[in-house]
Amino acid sequence: TADGQALLLAGTFGGGLAWLEKDRPGAVWEVLSSQDHPDLPSNVILCITEDVQGRLYLATPRGLVRTLPPWRGGTWRMEVFTEADGLSSRVCSRSNLGISAEGILRVGTRGGMAWLDLAHEPEPPVLAAPILETFLAAGKPVWDAGFLNLPFRGQPLVAEFALPHFLN
Repeated sequence: TADGQALLLAGTFGGGLAWLEKDRPGAVWEVLSSQDHPDLPSNVILCITEDVQGRLYLATPRGLVRTLPPWRGGTWRMEVFTEADGLSSRVCSRSNLGISAEGILRVGTRGGMAWLDLAHEPEPPVLAAPILETFLAAGKPVWDAGFLNLPFRGQPLVAEFALPHFLN
């Protein structure tokens, strides 16, 4: 961890990712599961590895997960890699996940081996801000020329947005 604590990580067959701060007196196992983090695609964690940036890679039967854990300054935001990202199958294999000395992430899947050069990852796309199109209070428009006028409290509000990234 950032404060020098040693961690023991364990992938489970149904309970998610578990970790223990080995050097902390009275430490108890903590767990990351889909019950607390719905973007985790599976609570079956077949294999775990970590890159030089401190990101964890979790091989699951429903895709390869990349996340930055809180002890590395992250928030458990998940990136899930599947066939749409180049894996030959989303079903990862046990004991077939690792990073070479050259920084190549290798993952075995039911459909074969896949790899990613971590030194040459594409930048994630920058998404444009959502555009407020409609704002209704009690079914009536309250958005006029950039001003919001809410004359009454306790009325149902409806906001409709456009996502420019998906308009094209």
